[in-house]
Amino acid sequence: MISAMTTTIAAGEMITVPQEVLDEAGLEPGTPVEITVRDGHIEIGPVWRKVRFEKHGHVMVAVPVEPVEEKLTNEQVNEMIEQIRDERMNEMIGEVPRESFDRRR
Repeated sequence: MISAMTTTIAAGEMITVPQEVLDEAGLEPGTPVEITVRDGHIEIGPVWRKVRFEKHGHVMVAVPVEPVEEKLTNEQVNEMIEQIRDERMNEMIGEVPRESFDRRR
């Protein structure tokens, strides 16, 4: 895991993100990203898909609202689950406001 890298804001207010950081985050050219400012820090991450929940038997399943062309890997799903768990835990202990991670946008 990369803890920090340095880059410079170029003319035209552009920031070049080092390839190693993009690789670590799993971001590729053409990936839609969301930019958030939290406590003076800029966070860049992939845009979450809009989903609706449907009951399939005894299980609730998240179903994409818009068609999905590419399939998620098990690693991507596990990373999302871990991130949501972390955010919910932070919410429970009062570190992150609930509205800051509403994924239905």
